[in-house]
Amino acid sequence: MIGFVKGFIDWWGEIFTGLVTTAKGMRVTGKLLLNHGKRGDKEGNNFTGRHFYHGTLNERILMYPPETEEDKKLYESLFPDRFRGDLFNDVDLCIGCFNCQKICPVDCFWIEIEPTVTNKKRISRFDIDLGRCIYCHLCVEACPEDKTEKRTSLIMTHDFEYSTYEYIDQVRSFGEGFYTKGELQAVLSEKERVKQEKAAERKREAEAKKAAAAKAEKPADEPKV
Repeated sequence: MIGFVKGFIDWWGEIFTGLVTTAKGMRVTGKLLLNHGKRGDKEGNNFTGRHFYHGTLNERILMYPPETEEDKKLYESLFPDRFRGDLFNDVDLCIGCFNCQKICPVDCFWIEIEPTVTNKKRISRFDIDLGRCIYCHLCVEACPEDKTEKRTSLIMTHDFEYSTYEYIDQVRSFGEGFYTKGELQAVLSEKERVKQEKAAERKREAEAKKAAAAKAEKPADEPKV
């Protein structure tokens, strides 16, 4: 009997708590509705139409998604500096070290590289599966900082809207694309030509050093009496 009474009291207590919480929320909503379009910010700008405004500018409620440039700038300013949004890779800074792929706990990176004429790495494929990403930030921490730009090629942006109808659309590609068969053949041919030129240059330098050493070892002619 005591358990039944206690359960009955708890049941009514939960209902009462829910009603109080709803009333508090409606009180705040009602204030915003009554002040709709009646106040401006500290600079004297009045917000009307689709804006609800109450108090300071920080309490202004924006319609989503933002449409005007003013709303977009204000919307962007709401994100903290260390916000973890979608990943972005600047392929011009990327050195193809594979650190991000190695440290990723869910294997959401696909990276493939090809050679260039100068033996640098061409980032032909750099895909990130945002559907698998857990936003742990480990890849950004592992990415080496460019000494010139003073930043990493891999960053987390303020973009978080990646809902798609097809799963494949959640894979973001940042690579430069693969060489065609003709382009790859041209690159390999150029690399071979540069290689042969360097080998010939080294051979000429070796022969010149050998000749100089032989000349230095040759005994001088005896003076004539």
